[in-house]
Amino acid sequence: MSFRAGELTELIIIREEVISPDGAGGESVIWQNLVKLYAHVRPLTGRESQGSDRTEATAGYLVVFRARTDITEKNKVVWRTREMNIRFVRDRKPRSLYLELECDRGVAI
Repeated sequence: MSFRAGELTELIIIREEVISPDGAGGESVIWQNLVKLYAHVRPLTGRESQGSDRTEATAGYLVVFRARTDITEKNKVVWRTREMNIRFVRDRKPRSLYLELECDRGVAI
């Protein structure tokens, strides 16, 4: 898929997991902001299902931004206050201008 810089209009945040000591001999996991950048965000799928006496909604998104080498499936994307899990980082080709992520919202890790 090809994109133009003018299509990167949505501000997103990439978060990374950080493990820190909790002061009592254990550890706690926090998510800290790694970088803010502009991206193209497009919905791919959406569905509702019944589970545990409630309706659960999930949605899949394609998120595209300028190519970086430090983003993996271990990171998370925040877009318009919605936190999304990165499910797949599309194959990075040499000299790729853009990085494409497939993300899910409303799905547990």
